[in-house]
Amino acid sequence: MKKLFVATALLLLVFNLFAGCDTPKGSASDSLTVADNNPSPVESTAANLSQSDFWNLDYATVKYDSSGGQSWVARYNGPANAFDEAQAIAVDESGNTYVTGASMGSGNGTQSDYATIKYDKNGQQIWAARYSGTGYGGSMPQAISVDSIGNVYVTGDSAGTNNGSEYATVKYDSSGRQLWVARYSGPGNSSGAYALAVDVSGNVYVTGFSRGSNSVDDFATIKYDSNGHQLWVSRYANGSPFALTLDKQGNVYVTGFTRINGGDYATVKYDNNGKQIWAATYNGHGNGNDVAYGLAVDGTGNVYITGRSTGASGIGNDYATVKYDSDGQQLWVVRYHGLVSSDDTANKLALDPAGNVYVTGQSGRANGNRDMTTIKYDTNGATLWVARYSSSENSDNIGWDLAVDLSGNVYVAGQSGIAGATWNYAVVKYDGNGKQAWAVQYHGPGVGVDEARAVAVDKNGNVYVTGQSTGNAGVAQMTQAPWSGVKIYTAANQTIQVKIGEEFAFGFDTFSAGGLTWDEQHDDSMVSLEDEEEISVKPQYPSNENTWFLLKALKAGNTQITFTYSMGGGLPTNDQKVVNIEIK
Repeated sequence: MKKLFVATALLLLVFNLFAGCDTPKGSASDSLTVADNNPSPVESTAANLSQSDFWNLDYATVKYDSSGGQSWVARYNGPANAFDEAQAIAVDESGNTYVTGASMGSGNGTQSDYATIKYDKNGQQIWAARYSGTGYGGSMPQAISVDSIGNVYVTGDSAGTNNGSEYATVKYDSSGRQLWVARYSGPGNSSGAYALAVDVSGNVYVTGFSRGSNSVDDFATIKYDSNGHQLWVSRYANGSPFALTLDKQGNVYVTGFTRINGGDYATVKYDNNGKQIWAATYNGHGNGNDVAYGLAVDGTGNVYITGRSTGASGIGNDYATVKYDSDGQQLWVVRYHGLVSSDDTANKLALDPAGNVYVTGQSGRANGNRDMTTIKYDTNGATLWVARYSSSENSDNIGWDLAVDLSGNVYVAGQSGIAGATWNYAVVKYDGNGKQAWAVQYHGPGVGVDEARAVAVDKNGNVYVTGQSTGNAGVAQMTQAPWSGVKIYTAANQTIQVKIGEEFAFGFDTFSAGGLTWDEQHDDSMVSLEDEEEISVKPQYPSNENTWFLLKALKAGNTQITFTYSMGGGLPTNDQKVVNIEIK
């Protein structure tokens, strides 16, 4: 699954993809969170475990006006009241907004569906369409497109009946009615689509990775007609693509990486019949891991790609942006090393009407944090400006997506850390000279991780972003501890009363398979930790064990116990619960 990434997804709280890995950016969301909606502590001795509402993430789609004022927020919480993460966004000429992503389904809540939403210009939901796939497992869409008459197209990966993953491309009409689904498994029974485009005739193009008969992943690019019939499949050996675009002549371009030389950029051009015209690779310093994520083509067929490339010292990565002519000949390469030797990664690329090139991503600072870093190059690769955004010296910032309007204003969306404990959406607008026009942040109602994954801008300069945002549903109440005769409390942010010498317990769902664990802190003079137990539960998403803490009250007075859920390693906290204890 996606976060499964499946997303996500994968994650991450920060994205760290390396060449040779089959999981793309955004296919695994490492952003996990727990929030509590229990208004007061609950004592229980029941002998059963309740259903977990463990990962309470919602879609959060936000519209800002051209001055950065928030026009509306639309949230989507799927039927499982659990994990929902939007991955892609599109806006039509009427100001309707379309988002797609992964949403935990109803029933046992152990697999994700495609969930695609249409909102009107005022943020009111018009329809929501879900697609569950054909097999047991997750479905994770990665891309969305809308045509001129309001048909909506999404693609991604979906579990198949043969226990492998497949491309799943779905077309909806303007009312959200499913018109067709096209699935592609590939010879190796493991495939996942990452990018999609639609031409003026309604033909649909998707690309992604597909396991070959030799058990190695290849590029697999497919063209469907407007009725979902497969017209052709073109494969490029030993790599994975992450972006796709078309030119005015109907040629198809894909980029990603090949495993040749330890990992190089790989860009392929096909004609409208799927015949390969050329393939170009870029090998950075020292045969390191080079992965391209962003792609664009200008009006004369020049091709621009960006991503990350191993630095000259062999330590860390640089932005590396490459321009090819229409014949695949490399015209220039420009690299950005940043302030220190660190993980500098360009995640997206866009062009303005004059052919200037914009890239965004993240670039490190000396204190170990990163800035959302956006660069503008002219058509010859000369750097025009570099803009670094950080909400504070101690915050970590990532740019995941960008858009450019007809006036050359640039809009970047991503995430910004707050005091090392959580993330907010971050959206920044720059004018054509790189001057920051405004910056806004958004945080949902819960305590956790909010990440803006995609951005779009309309003809009036309104800005739309979507991603994942912590909601306000709660963790399941654990009602059976591993110790008999012990009072059990939910971790509500309330005061509980215990007696001197009394033992009491707290229990939490734990996704240890994803690297997340619970820890606790207390005053040793007031409370002692008597035992800690991790109890395996039925392997399923999202929980694979319960973590229990057995504590004992030592002396009268008031104190606190802080429970922290995180991935460790200095990454942001996903949830923190403070319990006030009154000992009598």
